[in-house]
Amino acid sequence: MKKRLAALALILAGCPLLAQADDPFYVGVGLGTAHVTSSPEGGLASQSGSDNETSGSIFAGYQFNRYVAAEVAYVNSGTFSQNLQITGSNPYGYNASDKLETWSLAAVGSWPVASQLALTGKLGIAETRLKQSLQYTSFFGPSYVTNNTGTKSGAIVGIGLLYSPVPHIGVGLNWDYYGTISDQSPASLKEDVLTVSLRYSF
Repeated sequence: MKKRLAALALILAGCPLLAQADDPFYVGVGLGTAHVTSSPEGGLASQSGSDNETSGSIFAGYQFNRYVAAEVAYVNSGTFSQNLQITGSNPYGYNASDKLETWSLAAVGSWPVASQLALTGKLGIAETRLKQSLQYTSFFGPSYVTNNTGTKSGAIVGIGLLYSPVPHIGVGLNWDYYGTISDQSPASLKEDVLTVSLRYSF
């Protein structure tokens, strides 16, 4: 992950500095909804729980010019709960509590569509940390609880809109897709996040 971050940072550092933005640095906060899709191993008899949670984010970036920026972000996606019943040769059920947080580094492109409105696109790398508590209930054996912590690196892609009503202030609407953020047993997880953000340029 560190090598990928360093490589992306070098690429971004080589972006052209012509027509540099008057206020190249920016910071911001976001609030949104994180959506997680689980794909259990084995056969799925039933599933319940939360797949949408409130997310919070902070980010900072450097605007090389009006079209290209580099951005680092942290997203706390909250805690998701799942209740799954798995069928098969050894049927069992489990209750899971998944806490997710992600760091990312991305290139952000902007395409002005009006004097104060721009379409944005994001491409970069992300590392998601999962803290998971599992309570297993086996139909043919004892029940037990296990706690797992793991990280997974992958790509982040996103699209959005940025509205700048006054100088230095921007309001954004963004959808970011992280793909598979965990492939730990007993279920793999995929995540996407819809965020409304407020940013300040200086």
